Amino acid sequence: MPTTLLSLLVAVAAVLPGFVTVELTQRQRAVQAGGDAQSVVLRALFYALLIHLAWSWWTWQLAQDLSGAHWQRHLGELVTWTLVVLVASPVALGLPLNRLLRKAESGGSLSWWHYALGGRDARDAWDLVFQRATMYGAWVLVHLKGDTPDSPRLVLG
Repeated sequence: MPTTLLSLLVAVAAVLPGFVTVELTQRQRAVQAGGDAQSVVLRALFYALLIHLAWSWWTWQLAQDLSGAHWQRHLGELVTWTLVVLVASPVALGLPLNRLLRKAESGGSLSWWHYALGGRDARDAWDLVFQRATMYGAWVLVHLKGDTPDSPRLVLG
């Protein structure tokens, strides 16, 4: 019978790859105003399901090995599984997906499958400009309110 700690670890292992993937896909991209928690959770669960389906054969084999009386002999395989399924696979999925979505968003040419994978249109002109500027860098000159010819108030960065 599984303990509470084991059940918690299984639950974390089930959803963690999806959340790591989603976090990596959102890197250097405009965030949604007000947050969109429900779609982030659903997308994370979708990515977790994909990753676990891809490695299901190995997970099944490892579960069979760990259910025996000599489960301690398989700790090395458990650590390897953890590194591959919970760390390396989300990174290998999230970073290229991030690059793909940033490129599509900065070009302004999103199709239905970009939206399905988490792509979104720029919320305003600043988001669009800075999505394009993150690739090469840019200077921004801001004229502050109260700017007069005698005392211009400019910020450059």
